[in-house]
Amino acid sequence: MKTQTLRQEKLKSIHLDAEGHFVKLILHKNHVNKYNMYNQVGLVAVNVIGDRLDTPYDPLDPDPLKNVDSLVQGYMNPNSSNGPVWGRINKPDYISRMDDLAFDMYQDPETAALIRKLDDRKREAVQQERYDYAKKLTAVISDLYKVGEKLGRYEVEKKKAVELEDYDLAMEKKRQGDEFRLYVYKQLDIQETTGTRWAPPPLPPIVTDHHRQPPLPRHQEEERRTPPLLSPIRQQLSPREEDTPSVMSPRKDDDVDDRPLPALNKRSPEAEQETVESPRDNSEAAGFVIEVFGEDLVQHAYSKQWKYRQEAMENLERELSSDTAELTSDKDPKTVVKAAVFLIQKGIKDQVFSVFNACLEALRSLVKTYIPRHKIVKSEMSHVAEKTTPPLLAKLGEMAARSRDAATAMIMELAVHKDIKPAGVIADHATRPFKSKHQVAPRMYKSRIEIIEKLLGVLELDSDKPGSLSTGNIMRIVLPALEHTSGDVRDPASRLILELYKKVKDTVRDYLPPDEPATRKNPLYRNLFDGFDKIDGKPTEAERRAQAKAATATSEKAKQAEIAALQAQLQALRDMAGESSKPSNSKPAKEEQVDVDRMCIFCGEKNESFTEEMLDIHYWKSCPMLKRCDHCAQVTEISGVNEHLLTECDSSDKFAQCPRCKEAVLKADLEEHYAANNCSPAKGPRCILCGKTLGKGDEVWSKHLKEDCAPNKARLQQQIVSKAPSQASLRSTRGRGGKTTPLGRGAGKGGRGEEGPCRGDKRTRRGKDENNKSHRDNGN
Repeated sequence: MKTQTLRQEKLKSIHLDAEGHFVKLILHKNHVNKYNMYNQVGLVAVNVIGDRLDTPYDPLDPDPLKNVDSLVQGYMNPNSSNGPVWGRINKPDYISRMDDLAFDMYQDPETAALIRKLDDRKREAVQQERYDYAKKLTAVISDLYKVGEKLGRYEVEKKKAVELEDYDLAMEKKRQGDEFRLYVYKQLDIQETTGTRWAPPPLPPIVTDHHRQPPLPRHQEEERRTPPLLSPIRQQLSPREEDTPSVMSPRKDDDVDDRPLPALNKRSPEAEQETVESPRDNSEAAGFVIEVFGEDLVQHAYSKQWKYRQEAMENLERELSSDTAELTSDKDPKTVVKAAVFLIQKGIKDQVFSVFNACLEALRSLVKTYIPRHKIVKSEMSHVAEKTTPPLLAKLGEMAARSRDAATAMIMELAVHKDIKPAGVIADHATRPFKSKHQVAPRMYKSRIEIIEKLLGVLELDSDKPGSLSTGNIMRIVLPALEHTSGDVRDPASRLILELYKKVKDTVRDYLPPDEPATRKNPLYRNLFDGFDKIDGKPTEAERRAQAKAATATSEKAKQAEIAALQAQLQALRDMAGESSKPSNSKPAKEEQVDVDRMCIFCGEKNESFTEEMLDIHYWKSCPMLKRCDHCAQVTEISGVNEHLLTECDSSDKFAQCPRCKEAVLKADLEEHYAANNCSPAKGPRCILCGKTLGKGDEVWSKHLKEDCAPNKARLQQQIVSKAPSQASLRSTRGRGGKTTPLGRGAGKGGRGEEGPCRGDKRTRRGKDENNKSHRDNGN
């Protein structure tokens, strides 16, 4: 009992152990209910479940139970597809979905009959232990349940439209239901599943202009436009009570291998309408094909059985390759080519690989044998390629690898054919952008890029010759691939661009963003530009960074080694100064102490205002013993400029020593300098400023540069007037290390330390002072 809003609904199941022709229902008095004042009873539905007898019931028959005996004998027959009698007596409590009242109420009648037939086949397969076939039938039945409900809705909507006299809507619902039924039966491969076979309907006769029939009435024209249902299925699939066990045809193990899986695709029938050809269009287009190849071959080509279609393609191949053609011996070769192309187009679109492969063999025979044998004009060869290339390119997007490989091989054969290659048909279709507004499937995009990459190896690029590939057309299909969401599409696109770059470098770069740091932030373009650099023989960005890092590390290592060497020299100076200062312990303590931090270690000038920065400025501007190199901007001693230019200067490779005067002269001017005979042989150290020959010793140089050298005085005066260098420039020059060592004044001579003035090292000045002090003490 079920209570809902003061209403009670009762589901009652009654077992009747009897046979009869009618079922009489007597509704007794209803339960007493104060809300049911008029004792109303409602009957919602009645579902009678039973077995129909073979012979209709006859009330005048003296033996009404004779049919029951035959029914029982049928149950007990081991060869019967029905269950045994004890299975009928001990039925389970639940009711099969096909016996439920809702099944016939909401299912399309034809689909319901088909489901019942397949269910019987499934039980029979289980009894025969053909479990693979039973599993297949279970999947098909499950899909048909959904299909039947949708077709039932179409039927209800059609009847409702008829009641409202909206016949346009009724006609539309009828058309939708018929097309959906055809679509589903095709996808589920009902003929193979049920084991039924029938010949395709005869093609309509070819009507010429002088035998044209009169126009049909409007209602007959509408019926003609409506796609016909599968009438053979209706004949084979009768209601359940009229079913008789059918004899299963023997099956081979390899029957299923080349058939498409009978699964219902999730695509809507509306999407399929774009690719499904109208039967009427097929019949009209096949009219001239029948005239060429005969009705038998064409019927096999249009058969719903894949083996018949394969046989048709094989017969077509034999007809085209044979020297003694049977069907086309008296036909015009051009007409034969057009008819063959029509059948080949249909065969290329076939989903069964064996049919497709046989179709490709027919295409090869047409191109390589039939057309050359009959010496047909080359334009017909272009027509063949023009009609077959688009479906072959579409075939590249299939999931089956062998179908893709076969289509690829056929396209490459057509591309290199001597009569097809100049026409440029293959190159034009392969580089034609996709027309879909939505994103193309990754498999289709990847296969298109791969076929272009293969064509790039056999066709010329950007050539004036006909049939060559165009970089612009290729980039128009490759650039959108770089933005595809699938990496399986982006990677082949990048690889194809690199192959193009090997052939036309500047043209490819014109289609890409500029090679800038902002662009290289995108990993895709960074990899592309790195690939370009490798092709050009240049280091990639990562390699350039690694080289710069290695150079910095090497420079830093050399600087550290140089600093360590200078520190070792400084320590040696300190050790020497410590040993020489031992005898000076007896000196009077009142001897004046000199602050070496406030004294120039080169000219000896003392100034209390000398700090580290002020000493640097002094070295740059006012020290008479130092001069800045004109070629490397390093500060060095004037007495050692020649040696600096020949050994330490960054431009030392540009200088050579004059063999006569021993001065450093530019190599470019050396010959002219020596030939001019303006220099005299060197008799001792010579001032590079005034050219005067001096004696040896620091005192001689100090006195000359401070008092006697007029050019030096003028130089100092000019430097004092000029602007002092910035601290940054001083630090940058200091950072050059020990290359500014004053030459000609080693520690062994009691001279200055190895570190140059540009370093500003207090320890160097202190070591110099201590060294000088030790010499003075030893002298005393």
